[in-house]
Amino acid sequence: GGYSGRASPERYARWMEVGWLSPFFRAHVTQGVPGQEPWMFGQEVEDIARERLRARYALLPYLEALFEEHRTTGLPLLRALALERFEERPLRRVDDEAMLGPFLLVAPITREGASTREVVLPSGRWGDLESGALWDGPATIELGGTLAAIPMLAREGTILPRWSDPGQSARADHGELTFDLFPSREETSLTLYEDDDDGP
Repeated sequence: GGYSGRASPERYARWMEVGWLSPFFRAHVTQGVPGQEPWMFGQEVEDIARERLRARYALLPYLEALFEEHRTTGLPLLRALALERFEERPLRRVDDEAMLGPFLLVAPITREGASTREVVLPSGRWGDLESGALWDGPATIELGGTLAAIPMLAREGTILPRWSDPGQSARADHGELTFDLFPSREETSLTLYEDDDDGP
């Protein structure tokens, strides 16, 4: 978001759109540069930041499952496409997309002034989490549209646990645990990890 420089509203918004899916999500700066509070970049960016924070709270059950998978297997949360589909040689050259765990493909828009981008899809069926549109890969498609857009797709067979009403602090405020399921002919699984908030 502009750690050692002056983030523009666009750059800050785009960082929030990448950061909320990162293992370590924060906006901060070195000394002697303007602050990084969301409200310092105008109402549109503040709204985008608020929505991304709510989305991260909603996605905590999935992120916690991925952190536990990382602890036990060493697999990273954000993965190169080739890690999931190494046999698909063209994916080995894709360096601006990532898989968030085994199920979600994330393709952030990072080029200044751009509102859309090409997204390389691995083989299989993929669904846009926002619009519900479906594509069959391998393919290259164009997604995006607004400053708030971050292309994110679920692969066929996705199991996505989420909180129905993410609150601001205590787990009890997050509503019910829900599961978004994307049917597949192949068997998939996800081990849910629940933290009792009691420390290690």
